[in-house]
Parts: sequence; structure tokens; C-alpha cells
Amino acid sequence: MLCVGDTQTRHNLQMPTQSAESPKTTSRPTWVVGFDGSDHARVALEWAAAIATAHNANLRVVAAWQFSYFGDLPLPGGAIPASSIETQDQIATEIEEATQSLLDTSGIEITTLTLAGSAAEVLLSSLDDAELAIVGSRGRGGFGRLMLGSVSHQLSIHSPRPTIIVPPNSPSSALRRVVIGVDGSDNSKAALRWIHAFAPLDCELVAVHAWEPAGAGLPGLGADTYQLLSEASETQFNTAISEVEGELGEPNRFTKVFETGHPGGVLADQAADADLIVVGASGHRGALGTVLGSTTNWVIHHLSCPAAVVPDMTATSTEPQ
Repeated sequence: MLCVGDTQTRHNLQMPTQSAESPKTTSRPTWVVGFDGSDHARVALEWAAAIATAHNANLRVVAAWQFSYFGDLPLPGGAIPASSIETQDQIATEIEEATQSLLDTSGIEITTLTLAGSAAEVLLSSLDDAELAIVGSRGRGGFGRLMLGSVSHQLSIHSPRPTIIVPPNSPSSALRRVVIGVDGSDNSKAALRWIHAFAPLDCELVAVHAWEPAGAGLPGLGADTYQLLSEASETQFNTAISEVEGELGEPNRFTKVFETGHPGGVLADQAADADLIVVGASGHRGALGTVLGSTTNWVIHHLSCPAAVVPDMTATSTEPQ
């Protein structure tokens, strides 16, 4: 059983065929997976392990616990309450069981990390040397447990790394079709660049722009003006895609879909048979742009498949916010 200390435990789990003296492969990326023992967290962990195998990535499974509280104050005396010790032991057992089953079927390296503190703070502090965060869409409630419902939301806002939120019943399979929300902002371009590097070469990448102009449908907006706005928005969309494809040296890498309608609804329709939906952490507002900030919130609360929220990492500090 994993031994969990008062504040922190690290435990490297190796495949039985790997020598304990063999050096670590430093070139392999590290992905952080939030874990609280809930069914949602287990689905996210299994999904992460399946995708990590194809990417030759290591997993760092991170759990958080907190002291029990009486009212608004911690228990006096400085001693760790028995309920907190039981919580630590339970977390250790759950992580050991979940990770061991994965080690039996995959060749990835799994490291577990258990820290005292709020779940969001613990996960954010674990991302300094990681490339990706993965969490379930919600977790187990109660004192001292990781509440992934609120944590997934906080990570989507504050994480300096891309965050993938995995809903229940997500199959652990390769990415075949990915939908990306694009509004022409730097964040949406960052999402395009990230998924190009992350997705397999044979994966279909569908870039979607949902046009919902400010003032559409209001009295005084004539058909000619409406058409001009639509054409301008589509031009902006096509320009953003061409710019990124030019940087990547891969023209026509993205399939383009331009539709009129609520951004969240359009993205949800396009992602009905997708393996992943990708959005920028925030977008920009205006008559020609989709409001991807609010759309991101809509997407992560109406998940039909795993969703990746990508910050503009060229303009984001690597320190947790």
C-alpha cells in the first residue's frame, strides 16, 4: 500500500519489467491527472492513460486532502484529526488500486503525489514541469475530498497549461475526430496550434466558427448589413485558419465549418460524434467575433465528449495564478 505522509507523498510505480536502477527518460512529457477516487476521476485517469500511451507520456496522479474543520475554525492543538488520517489512508488505497490496474496494461510511468491543501491549488502547483492537466468533469463531495466539479472550472480559468475535462462514459480510445472552436483571437489560434501538435496525423481536425453578431435580429438591421457582417466574420475566420496553417506549413490541415447560431450549440452539434472538443481559455467580444470566453463556460458545463481548454501559452506566465 502507498504510504501517505502528513503533507506530501511521492511514489514511483514502475512496470515489473523495468529495473528500479534504470534512469528516467527525461524527454517524455508529464501529464497531471487529478484524482479523488470518484467514478469520474477513474474515467479521467483511464482516458489519460490510453492517450498517454500513444504520446509516450508519463502520468503524475495528484490527490489533495484537507484537515477536518469545526465550523469556520480548524481543530485546536495542531494534531491531525483522526478523520483526516482516515481520509489520507483511503486516498492512498484508492490511488494504489487505480494505478496498479493501469500498470498491468500499459508501459507508461505513473507517479503519484498527495498533498495537503485545496484541490485547485494543489493541482496548479503540480503543473510547473507538466505539459497538460486532465480531470474528471466532477468529483466526490464532502469534507477533505477533491471536488472536481469546481476544480475543473477553476483549472479552465487559471491553468497555465492546457486542461482536458473528461465526462463520464468517455471511451478510452485514440483521437479520430476533433472539433476546435475558432474566433480569430490569439487564444483560439493557440488552440489550433496545440491540437495540431497533440492529435495523431490521421486525426480529422474540424475548425468551427459560430457567428452570432451583436445586435442580430434587432430592428433596423437590414439584410444587406447582416450579409456584410456575416461575410466579414467568415473572412476573419478563414484568415485565422490560413495564418496558422501557414505557420505549420500544412495548408488545408483543418476542415472549416462556418455556421450562424449560438456558439455553444453549434460546437455541441459539431462535436456530437467527436472524440475531443477544443476551445481557447478566453476569446474576444465584438460584432465580428464569437464570445469564446462565455462559450468555454458553456462547453465545459454541457460536455458530450472530453473538452480541452487551451490558454495562449505564449502570453501566459508559467506560475499558477
